[in-house]
Amino acid sequence: MTRRKPSSTIVRAFYAIAMLMAMFALTAPTMADETTQPDEEYRALFVTTAYNIDWPSKAGLPATVQQNEINGIILRAQELKCNVIFLQVRSFGDRIYTTHLPNPEPWSPALNFTHDPEYDPLKAWIAAAHAQGIQLYAWVNPFRTDRAITGLKDFQLPGEPRHRYLDVREAAVRKYVLDVIEELLKWPKSGPPTPLSAPNNDTPKSATDDKPGPGGGDDDGIDGIVIDHTFPDPENPGGLRAAAPGAAPFAVPGTKVTAARKSEMDDFIKDVYDLVERYDSKFAISPRRDQFEQKYSNAVYWYQQGWCHYFIPQLDVREAAAFETDVNGWMVQNTNAKRPHLVAGLTPVYLERAKKGETTLWDLADIEHHLDYAQLHKLGQAMYQFNGMKGPISGGPTQNRNLGDKAKTKQYRDGKFVPPGNQTVVALVPPLVTPAVGGWTVKAPQGVEYKWWVSEVESGGNWIEHKKQKAKNNVVISGAHVRICGVDKRNNRSPWVEKP
Repeated sequence: MTRRKPSSTIVRAFYAIAMLMAMFALTAPTMADETTQPDEEYRALFVTTAYNIDWPSKAGLPATVQQNEINGIILRAQELKCNVIFLQVRSFGDRIYTTHLPNPEPWSPALNFTHDPEYDPLKAWIAAAHAQGIQLYAWVNPFRTDRAITGLKDFQLPGEPRHRYLDVREAAVRKYVLDVIEELLKWPKSGPPTPLSAPNNDTPKSATDDKPGPGGGDDDGIDGIVIDHTFPDPENPGGLRAAAPGAAPFAVPGTKVTAARKSEMDDFIKDVYDLVERYDSKFAISPRRDQFEQKYSNAVYWYQQGWCHYFIPQLDVREAAAFETDVNGWMVQNTNAKRPHLVAGLTPVYLERAKKGETTLWDLADIEHHLDYAQLHKLGQAMYQFNGMKGPISGGPTQNRNLGDKAKTKQYRDGKFVPPGNQTVVALVPPLVTPAVGGWTVKAPQGVEYKWWVSEVESGGNWIEHKKQKAKNNVVISGAHVRICGVDKRNNRSPWVEKP
């Protein structure tokens, strides 16, 4: 078939349209498309202090050595382009931070054998993480303790003679743990816990309620709270260990569970969520995969009620089909309008030590499939423990088994500065960006509070990750052609502002 040559009229019309489009491009506003935002993905590392598993490497090290180890972990997290660290601050009814509570818990034995380490480890961790644009959550084991606490009822679990568990059924226990969590949310501010209304009170709080906040700016505190996987049953202590080890949470793939309140543990989780909301922070829950609908570990219910911002089931099952069934099952349960973000709790720790009840180490292909499957479904990932992600020369798994080094070249090759936010309906005002010597000055519009600035630079027609830094006003960001956005305490992002 012979193609007809376009008429001169059509050609002239085409060029006229093209000229108009070019003129519009030259005169269009410098703000990037307001629907575009930074790439987001939750990439977290659990850093365990119990038994000196991840940090510090042993008790009694000088403060300078402990801080050097902090910097080494942060450097590795930065290499892996992770954006969140879960730091275990309370392992056994102890602490790794300066406290102002009237009856302080003892210093963690992992630091200096329960003695004062002569510096504030939590402050050092926050400073190191924030300097690299990494968020730091306080990881709390709420009920496990290695001592009797005056006035609080507890019980023991079979096979754990060294530890006890506080009885969540007791109102005094719940208040005690909530006070600990509130101090972390207020940290580094001093003073006793702020008086609250009765626990589990659903009455809306006034906009004028005291709201000190979890940090940011000059009040550089934690970025959130995470509660881990051990939720013991005080009515049947042995049931924690005997309940179908390794059993799949969802017997029929794709089946939605109908959950309802079962115990005081549900009330406690709701109280923690309300407290974190009051402080405008973030709350993550990480249950074990075989503790999904028990009376005192009613995780499906918490998830469906939206009582957290990030839900991180520990998916410690090796086989690909079983892992996929777990992930698919949890995705079906997310029916709350608040839509907590599902984050896959992955276990690279089994690349270097055998899982309890198993005799062989996992293969790299096993955990890499888990990571690929989570990313395929646009789920975040939280790696337990940090040791499983260390480099070979730092004592991590050998090169042919090292997930961290493999992910650097594949799954984590591209940076994801920002975890997904929690108030997607909120339209944030873009930051104010003006020319400066060597770059661009950034500040927040009046009445708008940001936690981070995220910037990218243009190179060869592509946007390249540049920097994530604390959102102080009048910061100068370098680059000839950049785009910048603001991120608030809930990880919500403003539209990009492109300059020039």
